[in-house]
Amino acid sequence: MTLTISANKPLSDLYWDFLKKTYTVNPAFSYYFHDLQRGAHYCYESDNIDISCIEIVTTNKQFQGHIAIIQHNDLSDETAFFGFFECINDPLVFEVLWKNLVELAKSKGIKRIMGPINGTIWHSYRIISYSDNESFFPAEPLSQPYYYDLFRKKNPSRTILYHSAYRKYFDNIVRHTKKSYETLIEKGIEIGPITNLNSDIHASLFRLSEKTFRQSWGYVALNQNEFCLLYSSSKISNYIASVYGAYNGIDLIGFCTNMRYGDELIMKTIAVDQNFQQMGIGNALVYKIHSDALFQGIKTIKYALVRKDNKIKYFPKDDIHVFREYAAFEFES
Repeated sequence: MTLTISANKPLSDLYWDFLKKTYTVNPAFSYYFHDLQRGAHYCYESDNIDISCIEIVTTNKQFQGHIAIIQHNDLSDETAFFGFFECINDPLVFEVLWKNLVELAKSKGIKRIMGPINGTIWHSYRIISYSDNESFFPAEPLSQPYYYDLFRKKNPSRTILYHSAYRKYFDNIVRHTKKSYETLIEKGIEIGPITNLNSDIHASLFRLSEKTFRQSWGYVALNQNEFCLLYSSSKISNYIASVYGAYNGIDLIGFCTNMRYGDELIMKTIAVDQNFQQMGIGNALVYKIHSDALFQGIKTIKYALVRKDNKIKYFPKDDIHVFREYAAFEFES
């Protein structure tokens, strides 16, 4: 086997070919692959990032494994991400990858590594830790079923857990959240779909996302141009069915992005201005989305990639089904 360590060079063709060979059969692959490409582009185009890749191939150029260490200026000097990880089902190959990653981190003075994060948490991250074989949705991370055990056996100092769930009957959630919606409407808060995602709306979404997610695990800032690519017209026309907003006058104080996939709606991102939290804005957005779905022929609503310890007041959970769980990790190097 040949091991290569390269700094600030594009990810190899062998890595991209392995992704295509491994995941193309998955209906969510197109979105996932595009998202990985955006994350890689961000890493190599940003002045805030240094990235070093470790790759193992056989002497006849057969891919064995790949991992990268990603240093971002928004992180402390002693912290970095690891990401762009793929590996054949061979613990010995993973051992070589991981050993070299830790040694590389130490040589750079890095004491804590977080991941897998493919560029930033704005792009794809997390690995699957449980699945009941429910079909994958666009924007869902893809990974091999043995990855979770490979990382878990390295004794992470912290494990961050997430899940995705669905609900097929909306009457209960509509009943629980209706009061929040009606109370806010009486106070003059406008809640509903945003019909024209122009540059001003993009800027409002960007500012609110920055304020809302700044304290999230693994957060680093994006510039506005990069953020707008997440809500580009092509991405919206292909994947994002709607963006619902909550307005206090002209100010956007909450939003939720939704993806349509057949007769399913995927609630992807929900954000509420910190100055307006505990007012029921999140619940009111949930009410409007679910009540509209009843009239739009939506059969299932999925709640995508939610932190497992996320506590939402008055949000009933007895009638949801968790179909996938995910994990991200921290390691002391």
